[in-house]
Amino acid sequence: MAFNIGVNVVEVDGAGAPSITAAATSVGAFNVLTRRGVPNQPARVTSFTQFVERFGGHFSGGLGAYLVKGFFDNGGQTAYVNRVVDTTGGTGAAPAARTLNDAGNAATLAVEAGFRGQADPGLWGRDVYLRIRHSFSAQTRLRESAPATTSGTALAATVNMSALPALSVRVDGAASPTVITFAASDFANPAAATRDEVRNAINRRTTLLVATLGGAGNAQLVLTSTGEVARLSGDWSALQVTAANATLGFTVMGNPTRGTPVALSAGGTELARSAGFTAGDAVIITDGTTTARVKVLSVNPATGAVTWTPNVPDPGAFTDLRAVTVSTAEFDLIVASGAGDDEHVVETHTGLTMESDLANYAPGCSTTS
Repeated sequence: MAFNIGVNVVEVDGAGAPSITAAATSVGAFNVLTRRGVPNQPARVTSFTQFVERFGGHFSGGLGAYLVKGFFDNGGQTAYVNRVVDTTGGTGAAPAARTLNDAGNAATLAVEAGFRGQADPGLWGRDVYLRIRHSFSAQTRLRESAPATTSGTALAATVNMSALPALSVRVDGAASPTVITFAASDFANPAAATRDEVRNAINRRTTLLVATLGGAGNAQLVLTSTGEVARLSGDWSALQVTAANATLGFTVMGNPTRGTPVALSAGGTELARSAGFTAGDAVIITDGTTTARVKVLSVNPATGAVTWTPNVPDPGAFTDLRAVTVSTAEFDLIVASGAGDDEHVVETHTGLTMESDLANYAPGCSTTS
């Protein structure tokens, strides 16, 4: 049997021998010991800064950081890095962990050092600091069922308004009182002005309050806040006469009268603003002294009515309903590295809750650095 064995000869240009193309040196792969990183999960990095963010910097336990830095310092462009670490249960490296307690000192939330939801074992986790800050995405007071009102003493059928005495009233807690002045043209006879004329003159001068006649025989001037200022500030309506006006039956008031809040029942109430509250929210009800924690069952945006569960044990313990606030029970998880002060904060996870049926349920959110 014959075999044809030989070589192929190909003519090329040039006097020298054909060059051998060098292999690319801009891409490298490293299977190394690093300070941190998800074990056995290679990651692509394109700078030493990226490497430090993912795998940590130099440390005494391995040379990985030195090798990768040398690679980039010498022109490397892309590195694929895999962390080598023993994770054998009971003997290998484990991630740092901490269990956080709730207000009742019951273990509630377990936090583990990691990277985007995956365990990241090693001593680096001992340099991670956690801080809890109470927060809320919605907060409001109770709805006002009746606006602030105040009445003067009974007036005669006619009053002498010849001196045109001004009426000074602080409305809805404004910094300066509203001063209502009168003109002779407000009355057919200023020396014998009727109650109706006085009432009408006040109502022509301001939209912040309304004057009516009330009491026995409709002989008293009754002032009622329109709530115009209170709606802007989100506070209760309020009225306070700041200067005596004997002609109109008013004395100086040491404290303002305020709007009347709705009742707080065991199973619900009505909110001044229901925006931001949804069924399923955990909320905190407090007047600064008494506090209750409940879960919202329903919200009526039209009326502000809310219901909750469980029932508030003792609604009567909330003695100052105007001081009551209702807010969503949320918290911020603040993560710092190296020290616990604000300058070392690396991540802040806001608006978390421990309600498992809500989108911001803390264990379902990434809380790793």
